[in-house]
Amino acid sequence: MGAGNAEVDTSSFREDSAPSTHLPPIPPPRPLLPPITSNYASISTPFGPSPTSSNNMSSTPEAGGGNGDTHLNLQLVDLELLHHFSTVTYLSLGRSDEGRHIWQTYAVKVALSHLFLLRGLLSLSALHLSSLKPEQERMYLDRASEHHDKALEEFHAILDNVNDSNVEAAFLFSSLLVPNALVLSRIDGLGSGNTVSSSSIFDWLFLVRGVKVVLEPFRESIWNGILGNLVQVKGIEQVSTGAIPQLQRLREDFSQVTERRTKEAALAYTEAICELEAVMLHLRSSPAGKDLPDVGIIMGWIVKVSQGFSECLRERTPEALIILAHYATTLRYRNGELPSIKRLEIIRHYLWWLHGRDVQLVSAIEEQLPVEWRGWLDWPKSCAM
Repeated sequence: MGAGNAEVDTSSFREDSAPSTHLPPIPPPRPLLPPITSNYASISTPFGPSPTSSNNMSSTPEAGGGNGDTHLNLQLVDLELLHHFSTVTYLSLGRSDEGRHIWQTYAVKVALSHLFLLRGLLSLSALHLSSLKPEQERMYLDRASEHHDKALEEFHAILDNVNDSNVEAAFLFSSLLVPNALVLSRIDGLGSGNTVSSSSIFDWLFLVRGVKVVLEPFRESIWNGILGNLVQVKGIEQVSTGAIPQLQRLREDFSQVTERRTKEAALAYTEAICELEAVMLHLRSSPAGKDLPDVGIIMGWIVKVSQGFSECLRERTPEALIILAHYATTLRYRNGELPSIKRLEIIRHYLWWLHGRDVQLVSAIEEQLPVEWRGWLDWPKSCAM
């Protein structure tokens, strides 16, 4: 899922090509902890070398991201967050038994040496708990935002020095960027309901693509290491045949060079539409009633599109925004085919971070589009209803 001018196969950021066909058993409900107010109690726990005197959990300089912040202010709620991640939330991140096990155990182990990754795990866990415990939603959301913001600062600090000692942590953290940012974009957005901040949407899109460039030199070592089970090797081009009528219409119109649309932009739009069509066809080729969608394939489109298309998105061109709105329809693909009870169970435990994001993304894009272009959103809006 991680985010060159040279085309790079998104397979390096996709999940296992042969995921298990059945959902793992959902852990039995665990007793809820007593309500924890915002006045958390700090506890002293060593993180790396033991501090001589501190009420914070300390880390090694590398774990702190090399930015001088070598302490994690560990609160009582963070122990709950880490426990929840390793017992429940990890299920949201893997579609194969091997992938889920990596998130449950190995990712946590790596996080104990890399503070930005630990913060990323805690943030996602807090977001998950906010959806499960509405009576404590605000507290969990505040903690999630705090961990996520600090994690990004620490992650940015190591991006200029990714090496063999931290590449696994960087790859794992990059896999958390989309679920964390998708949920937080709604929280940080303007207005209410399904409205999200359009700037926050583009921020995480560009961040994911930037991470792809940084991690690309380490693709082979990731494939051949323990994290290889999180990588999908089979490309979607090998299984995609047919056409999507709505995308054909886009391609026929947006591929034309006009007074305001350069040849380079038209090519970027055409390539992005072709990549999106491959994603949609792959999803349609999946067995009917399959429990989990190919989230890795869906997110792979973000890093597969060309630099030219990314620049068009950065400039908020109407064509790029419309293509992105069509992409948003993949975020809810196939949910409606599952029995209602099973669908709610899957959303609650596995796809909670995707639920409703298609509506939010299309709504944010509509706000950005000039009125005369909004007719192109009829199909994405009908899919998101």
